[in-house]
Amino acid sequence: YAARRTSLPVVLHGASQGGEVAFHALDAFPAVTAGVCTNILLNHEVPMSPAIRLFRSRPATWAAKAIGDRLRVPLRRVIDFEAAYQEDPGLLDTKKNDPYYVWRYGLESYHSVFNYAPPKPAAANTKPVLVTCGEHDEIVGADHCRACFERIGETKDFFVMPGGGHQLMLF
Repeated sequence: YAARRTSLPVVLHGASQGGEVAFHALDAFPAVTAGVCTNILLNHEVPMSPAIRLFRSRPATWAAKAIGDRLRVPLRRVIDFEAAYQEDPGLLDTKKNDPYYVWRYGLESYHSVFNYAPPKPAAANTKPVLVTCGEHDEIVGADHCRACFERIGETKDFFVMPGGGHQLMLF
């Protein structure tokens, strides 16, 4: 829609799990010319942690199919939100009252995030990508983002925000 309505380039920006969505949309949508990934996961190529690798196990796959999204995974059980909002701790209370903020995912949906197998490896990317992350991100660390960045093909850049945490868009 954006490409049809303007002659400007279409650049996607995604943060946290959205960084992953923005990256894979580069290949999926010809009208998209570039992407900014504030965090990137690439779990198919660079598994993040033992807890995330558990989501890729056979028992987790079985549970996701058997239970589906009837079981809701509260993100506070797997994400340290105090750390995620370290730049402005008072903002966390405000976000808790935001009706559009996602605080839980269905098990099957959450399972799909960490098990997505893209049709092409990251090295096959042909569009410009900026990968950004916070220096002190406790959720998707700078080392993980750099490992993902190293796998990405074509024109790319990597920036670590000094002193930044996970919610760079908010701060």
